Amino acid sequence: MRRIMASVVGCLALIMVGSASAAQIQLSMSTKVDPSVKPLSIPDGTLAYGWYADVPVQVYEAKVVADDGSPVESTCLADGARIEILDAALTIRDGATCTNTEGKWQFVLTTNRVKAPTTLTAQLLTPTTTMDGRVMSPAASNMIVATIAPRIVLTSPKLSTAPRFPVTGVVKIPTPRKLGSVVLLCRKGARWTALGTQRTDPRGRFAFTVIRGAKGTTTTCRVRYQTVKTTLWAPSTYQFTISWV
Repeated sequence: MRRIMASVVGCLALIMVGSASAAQIQLSMSTKVDPSVKPLSIPDGTLAYGWYADVPVQVYEAKVVADDGSPVESTCLADGARIEILDAALTIRDGATCTNTEGKWQFVLTTNRVKAPTTLTAQLLTPTTTMDGRVMSPAASNMIVATIAPRIVLTSPKLSTAPRFPVTGVVKIPTPRKLGSVVLLCRKGARWTALGTQRTDPRGRFAFTVIRGAKGTTTTCRVRYQTVKTTLWAPSTYQFTISWV
């Protein structure tokens, strides 16, 4: 079985901080670490990103400008000051006092990565200077709205002799029954055919069946969790192949 990445969106709206004489921070998500994270575009032209809920690493980058208008690269902030990534609950996800070995401000989230939709900003909360003496006043970045696709876990048996193969699984999302529905699609020739749609149970579990195919053939199917429009959770898709023996 293999998984395909769902299209997921994180909206980016630029908020300019102060005047040209103030420090500035511009936050973005790196697409270099995980190739499945791709910049997308939404109807109003706002920059957006997409990624799956269970990606092991999330990398964010910030472009920082000092009060004098020059970029802050290959340096550290004095007195232990940090640029920090905060979510909607103002929880600090990560922070950095110095740029990385490439001279960039980078924030790597692993165990503290974002697993549910939230806003993210980068902030410098206290006035400071760089190690080469440039002034940095407090600043806040643009805001990223992290819209994430939930993880789908298939729990079907490895082998079944029943006339209809059971396709069962779980959608890993809070209140899955309220936030969306599950669709089973299987490929017939060049087309995908929907074989059923259902709400999950309160725990996110779903169950379908597929009519057994001829011995020696395969059937490729997808389980798609389609979210309602009022949630920041994005649709998610899991693709797998059944071999008939």
